[in-house]
Amino acid sequence: MIDLSDCTLVCADTRNHALALRALNISRGACRFARTLFFTDREIAAEGIQVVPIAPLASAADYSRLLVKELSAHISTAFVLVVQWDGYVLHPEVWDERFRDFDYIGARWPWLPPGNDIGNGGFSLRSRKLLDALADPEISDIGVEDVAIGQTYRGLLESRYGLRFPPAELADRFSFETLPLPAKTFGFHALYNFWRTLPDAELPIVLAALADANTATPQLRVLGANYLSVGKHAQAILVFERILQARPGEAEVSRLLKLAQRRQSTPLAGRNDPCPCGSGRRYKACHGALGAGLAPASQDAPTQRGETEVQQALRLHERGDVAAARAIYQRVLAQSPDDPVATHFLGVAAMQQKDLDTALPLLAKAVRLAPEEPNFHNNLGLALADAGRIEEALPCYERSLAIDSRNAGAWSNLGLARQEVLDLPGAIAAFRSAIALAPDLGRAHWNLAMALLLDGQFSEGWREYEWRTRIDELGGKLPPAAGRRWQGEDAPGATLLVHAEQGYGDCIQFARYVPLLKARGFEVVLECQPALLTLLATLPGNPQLLAAGSARPGCDLQIPLPSLPGLLGLPPAVAPAREAYLHADAPRAARWDDWLGPRRGRRIGLVWAGNPAHRNDRNRSLPLALLAPLLALPQTEWISLQMGAARDQLEGIAPEHRPRDASAGLLDFADTAGLIAKLDLVIAVDTSVAHLAGALAKPCWLLLPFAPDWRWQLGRDDTPWYASLRLFRQTLRGDWPTVVQQVALALGEPWSAS
Repeated sequence: MIDLSDCTLVCADTRNHALALRALNISRGACRFARTLFFTDREIAAEGIQVVPIAPLASAADYSRLLVKELSAHISTAFVLVVQWDGYVLHPEVWDERFRDFDYIGARWPWLPPGNDIGNGGFSLRSRKLLDALADPEISDIGVEDVAIGQTYRGLLESRYGLRFPPAELADRFSFETLPLPAKTFGFHALYNFWRTLPDAELPIVLAALADANTATPQLRVLGANYLSVGKHAQAILVFERILQARPGEAEVSRLLKLAQRRQSTPLAGRNDPCPCGSGRRYKACHGALGAGLAPASQDAPTQRGETEVQQALRLHERGDVAAARAIYQRVLAQSPDDPVATHFLGVAAMQQKDLDTALPLLAKAVRLAPEEPNFHNNLGLALADAGRIEEALPCYERSLAIDSRNAGAWSNLGLARQEVLDLPGAIAAFRSAIALAPDLGRAHWNLAMALLLDGQFSEGWREYEWRTRIDELGGKLPPAAGRRWQGEDAPGATLLVHAEQGYGDCIQFARYVPLLKARGFEVVLECQPALLTLLATLPGNPQLLAAGSARPGCDLQIPLPSLPGLLGLPPAVAPAREAYLHADAPRAARWDDWLGPRRGRRIGLVWAGNPAHRNDRNRSLPLALLAPLLALPQTEWISLQMGAARDQLEGIAPEHRPRDASAGLLDFADTAGLIAKLDLVIAVDTSVAHLAGALAKPCWLLLPFAPDWRWQLGRDDTPWYASLRLFRQTLRGDWPTVVQQVALALGEPWSAS
């Protein structure tokens, strides 16, 4: 038994008396307290529990006033542990003496900024020092008591009284509420978590003792949905029946009850198949637990037919036939317009087909029809994020996780949204939550890597970066290389195959590490994209080059090129060859002299768009028309280095200001390097040309979106990767005009040709 003889156990309840006593007795059975106090309005005889008579608590405000302003008079110990009928000691063996180092500790709230997210008071440890400080007359607008302590007056409590709040990792060890459940916590809070903490045999007893007033709260309905989500349909039926006993007119609960009772119906997809909703979870742990879905809205004949059609559509959807599934969803909705499942998945199908104008209203309607379904909120968030409406996507993920905190995909999505608003601590915390739930979720590890590297946490970032090899579109589909993977050991004379991954820019950036391998005595074979072969032949050490797709020679060892910085342990600040490590081929550079003709002013190369298939191209590229203020500057020759469809935008520029199009002569990167050698400056968005200019040590001004790629970090106008780059950043999302204005001002500074 845990010795908490310096602590008083406290519960205040005038509604669920029996359940409050249960929480006290469970907690007392696990720990030895100095005293146990039960603030209630009834005469209750319970051995070892002192009843403190109070008037009925008619509101949350009454409860908050008791805890904030009146509790102190009853406490003589150094600490008080506050429990509620739905929050109590869970794993006493997890008690950590460090809990006593702080004045208030409860479960974290994930919707608040990290460092300011402690937290829930329903199961909380509070110091006597805190109780005394709460008597401060400035603490008057109490509202909800744990919000008053952890948010409204936290600054006052810390600055005036020196109170301490715990770090996140300790709070997560103490209790959980809406965050994912770690391996074990000392306690927990919230009715909707009973599916995790309550023995199944006790559920009927708890439901019978539950006050009717609590059946009106969303928590009990969410508890039923949680039982459904893990396949405990008998328990779900008990919960829904208890709600309907007190509130027989609840149509949504009636629908859920019938759904649970139809559990023997044929599953919509294989139990271990991915759910077609896109959550990233297996069907059995997602909508497979919802049987025929939260629909139908009624039980008339058209709806019964619609239910069968929804099943058929979901099977097609899960198999990838989105168009056929979409047609069936539409047919179902023609008969049953408020079928939530058909509404939702029609929205998902539209989102997958990039039809956001159709998807968003449907996904929003599905959330209104079935507000307790967590993946509906999650997928609405995904669609909003796809539309660039990140600030609206954030609360969708948070609501999804408040209903079901076990969805690793939703945590990862929340992390991405937080990263988009540059909340890196929040993003990293969300990705870690996803990984805690699903340790093998490669996307969550990859997202964590991106956030850590952006934040400059390179050691852990490089380790997480290796998860890209398990993700098809990043490296998982590359043909396996012959030879054992190199682990960083010395092996002079061994042949080491270094093979490129991802894009041209990545290859150019990481090629700087290849000469280090030559210096360590390896015979290096560098495999790269054919368009880079001639350029990379200028690397120091003259490695043997091999075009990707060619037959590979026999090699002793192999390593992916992007794995080198982590394996070599070199942070960017000491990255090799920050100056030129690639060079323009002199004959190729000379070919541009005739095309350029006599110099008429400073010569500036320009790239305004990247590959439209890039996942962040919408943010990193900009329309050429926005650069009009630059193109009109006098004594400036603009040379377009742009490739691809974006070149067509040149036709929209007035002839007198139109950049000269060099694309016809840019057959590979050696040609581009030769032209860049003849220029004074390159201005580019985040594309391979910027990396090329940096590798050539040519001055380059890089235009960056509000949330940049990891390698450019935050809050600086230079980069440790390339000494010749100068960074111009958006300070507001999508605000390219201000960036262009800054560049125009910089071009007005004194200038000298290279």
